[in-house]
Formats: sequence, C-alpha cells, structure tokens
Amino acid sequence: MIAVVRAGSDADAVAGGGRSRNNQTDGKMKALLIQLSESKENSLWGYGLVVDVFGKRNGREVKVTLWNRHPPQEEWGGPAAYYKNIAIPLSIGAQMIAHGDVGAKGVVPPETALDPGIFFGELRRRSIEIHERVEEYQAIP
Repeated sequence: MIAVVRAGSDADAVAGGGRSRNNQTDGKMKALLIQLSESKENSLWGYGLVVDVFGKRNGREVKVTLWNRHPPQEEWGGPAAYYKNIAIPLSIGAQMIAHGDVGAKGVVPPETALDPGIFFGELRRRSIEIHERVEEYQAIP
C-alpha cells in the first residue's frame, strides 16, 4: 500500500473508492506497481517453503514433508515474479472469504479456517505446486 501511494496513487484509486473493483482499477494498480523500482529489482529469485510435521499414523512414527514449487521467473512475469509467491496465497484466502468458503469467525489459524482442497486447488490453478513426502519410522527389533 505504501509503495502504491509513493507511486502517485491515492486511497480512492487503491481501495476503489468504496465501489466494487473492476478490471480498469486492477489495470491502474498494476501500472502503478510496475513503475516502482522495487518491481524491477530482484537479486534473489526463488521462494521456497518447507514444512515438516512429525506424528503417528496407524501406530507408526511418521514424518510428513510438504514443499512448494513455482514456475521459472522467465515464465512467471519477469523480475517482479517473486512477489506472486506472497500475494497469491493471500489473495486466495481473501477470495475464499468473499465467496463464503470460510465459515470461521474471529482470529483462527488458517489450517482450521480454510478448506485445504479449495486452497491447494487454487494454488495449483495459479501454477504453485505443493509436494508431499511421507516417511514412516519404526524401531529395528
């Protein structure tokens, strides 16, 4: 938001002036963001999130590892593509709320509020893949 205001926008252009947003507003916002030097610089490309979960499944010790993958920078919008990894999941969550797909109220962890089938499906539709590896452990007798 601060970057958009610095680029010469005002609160009405960003928020849509209380009206529903449309493609024209989206286009204006994209044009403003592309003008920013921060949108043209990216010394680091690649974003990875790895989650390890330890527990028991059917009485056996397991480790489940989840990680994400995204398209190469050249295929995903150039130097500013890194920011898609931040914005896309947030946008999906907001859209799920707007569409009534989130029934939880108040401050709740996303894993209890969001339907993972919808959320991961929307990530996949936007070319963010989630991978899973399951490892089972047992003591050697």
